[in-house]
Amino acid sequence: ISTSLVGYTKITALDSEVSSLVNKNAIVIGTPCDNKYSEELLPYEDDCLEYFKEGTGVIKMFKTGRNSYAILVAGNPISKTRETAGWLRHYKVHNLRGAEFSVK
Repeated sequence: ISTSLVGYTKITALDSEVSSLVNKNAIVIGTPCDNKYSEELLPYEDDCLEYFKEGTGVIKMFKTGRNSYAILVAGNPISKTRETAGWLRHYKVHNLRGAEFSVK
């Protein structure tokens, strides 16, 4: 989890080192299989990858408080998570708009 957002204190931490996302701006990396906060943002019934088709990545924004948001960056397989993070890093080049974006 990273709170590395422009104008904010920059902290990088494992999900086990963070007590809550409530009222925090955060970038959450990984699928619900990998990160407990990804699971909190995208709960699942049986398969922790049910939201992620093979070969795709997702960038999705969630409200965590009145003026705070979490951005989930995840993909299937794990290499797609890394590629998807690159899309977020270069969001202007990729013209990311809206609350959810799919990377194929």
